[in-house]
Amino acid sequence: MATRYCTVGERNSRLTAVSFVETRRRRGFWLWSCDCGGTIVANVADVRGGNTKSCGCLRKESCHNRAHGLTGTKIYSVWKSMLARCRNKAVDSYPNYGGRGIKVCERWQVFDNFFADVGHAPLGMSLDRIDNNGNYDPENCRWATQTEQCRNTRRSATATVNGQTKTFAEWSEISGISRGLLSTRRRILKYSDAELLRPVKKRGQ
Repeated sequence: MATRYCTVGERNSRLTAVSFVETRRRRGFWLWSCDCGGTIVANVADVRGGNTKSCGCLRKESCHNRAHGLTGTKIYSVWKSMLARCRNKAVDSYPNYGGRGIKVCERWQVFDNFFADVGHAPLGMSLDRIDNNGNYDPENCRWATQTEQCRNTRRSATATVNGQTKTFAEWSEISGISRGLLSTRRRILKYSDAELLRPVKKRGQ
C-alpha cells in the first residue's frame, strides 16, 4: 500500500506536514515544515519512523551543541521557542508573532550570540520585548517578571492622566482602585481618562 496518506498538520519530532508533493515507487512524499522555520520534502514513512526528524537542522545542532554544552537548559529552550513562534506557521503562537511581522534579528539566529547578549534567565523571569510591536533584538529585549510582561502586553488598556500614560495595572497600584472598576468605568460608564481615577465614594458619603 502506498504511504502517501498523511494529514495536513500531522506532527512528528520537529516536522509538521504541510502538503502532499508526489508518489515515488509507492512511497508518499510530503512537504514538511520544521520547527526551526525550514522545510523539507520527505517520505511519510521515514518521518513517522524517526529516520527523518528535521530539515537537517537537528544534525547541525548536534555538532554545535557539543561545543556550548547548553542543550536542554532553560536558556536554550527560550531561544528555540523564540525562533519557532517567529518562523514556524505550525506553532500555535505564530499568529501573534511571525504572523504580525515580528522577527528575530540576524545576530540572534545563532544561539551563541543570543546567549552572549542575554545570559541565563534570572529566576522567575522570562524574555520580554520592550516594544511589543518590535523585533527580538538586543536593544528591544529584557528579562521581565510576569507582572511586568502583563503590563507590557499589546492588549493592556492604558489611560493618560495629567500627561502620564500608564496601564490600568499601574494606575490601580497608584490609586488603589481595582483594575476591574477602572475597566468598568472605561467600557460601561464611559468615563474620560481624567475621570477614571475619581476616588471611590464609601457608603454613607
